[in-house]
Amino acid sequence: MIVKLFYLNRKQRQQFDEIEVFLKEYIYKNLMIEDLYILNYDDMDELRCSQYINLLKSSVIKYEDFNIIIKNNNSNEDVYTYFGGLSAYVYSTARMDISRERLETMFPAVAIMDRMVMLPTGIVNAFEVDKSRFSWLPKPLETGGAVLVDYKDRESVKEGIHQIEEQLQYEISRLCVRQMIAGSIPNPDYEELSRLLKTYPDFIQSHLTKIEKKARLRVEAENEIIYLNQRAIVSLNIINQSEFPVGRVRVTVKAPSETLTGTVSEIVEIKDSCSIKFNLRPVASPYCPLEVSIETYELGEASNPLQFPVILNVRPL
Repeated sequence: MIVKLFYLNRKQRQQFDEIEVFLKEYIYKNLMIEDLYILNYDDMDELRCSQYINLLKSSVIKYEDFNIIIKNNNSNEDVYTYFGGLSAYVYSTARMDISRERLETMFPAVAIMDRMVMLPTGIVNAFEVDKSRFSWLPKPLETGGAVLVDYKDRESVKEGIHQIEEQLQYEISRLCVRQMIAGSIPNPDYEELSRLLKTYPDFIQSHLTKIEKKARLRVEAENEIIYLNQRAIVSLNIINQSEFPVGRVRVTVKAPSETLTGTVSEIVEIKDSCSIKFNLRPVASPYCPLEVSIETYELGEASNPLQFPVILNVRPL
């Protein structure tokens, strides 16, 4: 798997080295790191700048396509440059302006699987944007975006890379499930996946170690009694009876018609236990049945979530 690591100048080289060490320690020791040194403002590599802006765009929510404009604040004239040059230019009136003095707030940046996955916290406020005409926001990591880190804080960098490792594990697992379903095969084809992701088969397999374990969970309701036609906050406890942390799961709750005001679906982290809460109004007594579905993202379980019936006691007022 190729990791693209962008940095602006030699002052950020030390941060580059630290990020590379953490990536290989937490994700994969044989990661291929592509050194994308942007150089300085006066001598930018337009091809690398163009790569940067395209990867950034894939990781943000935006009102429309945009250009990044570098403003020359040392000039009395309205002098500006397109970040990435004409190769990155798009036909759009939307623009994000940044002064040359603030360019460092865009870097370092890490890209994996055709999108930015790690950006500096300062990037959110780095640009001058006319919000009446254009809006943008980095997407969260779990929705195809990036984690924001403070590169001056080693713990922030380590935590960010740990989150990336967990997200990669989830995405690779889902790709394995998709491949198995699409190809009607009983096991993932690690060779084919490694070619698709430009990595080694053992990298794919190493990110499935948790997924190949079967999770054993129990679901219990904290509420002993709820009342007919009265709204109540229901709390469900999910207890891990496995010998390992299950990790992230999606919990979905279904109930009889008119009982729930909307869909109950949450992603939670399970180590020993966790809970979810939601509003419910029982419309029949003496019981209100719930169907709790837990998708553990485990290989072979992602398309067949674990199902748990939960019965709530209902009394008339």
